Amino acid sequence: MNTDNQYNNPYTPQGQMPTTTLGPKHSPKDGPIRKVDVRPIELLSRSKELIGNQYGLFLGISLVGILVGSMVPFGIVMGPMLIGIYLCFLHRQAGRQVEFGTLFKGFDQFGDGLIAYLIMVGFSIAMSLLTVGFFLVVGLAAMALIAGTMEGDAAAGVGIGLGILIYILFFVALMVVSVLINLPFVFAFQLIADRKLSGTEAIKQSWAGAKLNFGGIVWYMLVNYFLLVLAAMACYIPAILLMPVSMGGLFLLYSDIYRGE
Repeated sequence: MNTDNQYNNPYTPQGQMPTTTLGPKHSPKDGPIRKVDVRPIELLSRSKELIGNQYGLFLGISLVGILVGSMVPFGIVMGPMLIGIYLCFLHRQAGRQVEFGTLFKGFDQFGDGLIAYLIMVGFSIAMSLLTVGFFLVVGLAAMALIAGTMEGDAAAGVGIGLGILIYILFFVALMVVSVLINLPFVFAFQLIADRKLSGTEAIKQSWAGAKLNFGGIVWYMLVNYFLLVLAAMACYIPAILLMPVSMGGLFLLYSDIYRGE
C-alpha cells in the first residue's frame, strides 16, 4: 500500500456495546447490531481523521455523487450514487487505495439501490403530506378561533403573532419530522454497499439498528442538520465543504453499530 495514503484508523469500538440480532432467521450476511454511545462532535472529528489527506478526493466524490443523483430525473441514480460514496468510505477505512472511479461501482447494485431509494422517497412524501396537512388544519383552526373571539386591531395583532409562532414551530417540527422520516433508511445504503443486501432487506436491518440506537441517532442527525443549515446560511459554500465530513460521520456511526467487534 502506498505509504502516502496511510493514516491512523479512527474507528475504535466505544466501550461496552450490547448486541442484538435481527431475529431467528439470521443469515451469514446479517451481523450483530450494537447499541452504542453516540457523540455527534466526536463522530465528525473521527470522520475528519478518517478522510485525512484525501479530503479533496472525498469532497469531489460526495459532491459529484449528490449532484449526479439529483440531476437525473426522479432520482433514479441517487441510490447507486450513495452506495458508491459509502463504498469509498469502506475502502478508506480498510486502508485500501480510494479512487474516484470507486464512486461508480455503486451501479453494480443499481437495482437494490433504486428499490431502497424509491421506498424511502415514497415514505417521505406520504409522511411530509401528513405533517403539512396537520399544521395547515391546526393553523386554520387557530386563526378561525381568533377571528371568532376578537375583533378589529386586536384580532389582527394576535393573528400576526400567532402566524409567526406557527411558522417557527413549523420550521422546528419540519426539521424533527425530516429526521424521523429518514430514520428507517439511515443505514440502508451503507448496508447495501457493505453486505450486498437487497433493497428491502437493507431497510429492514437499517430500521433494526435505528430502533436500537434511536435516541443517539436522532441526536446525531439533529446536530448534523443544524450545522448544515448554519453552513448553508453562509452562501452554501461551507455546507458543501462540510458534506464529506458529515457523510463520513454517518458512515462511522454505521461502522460502530454494525461492524464493531
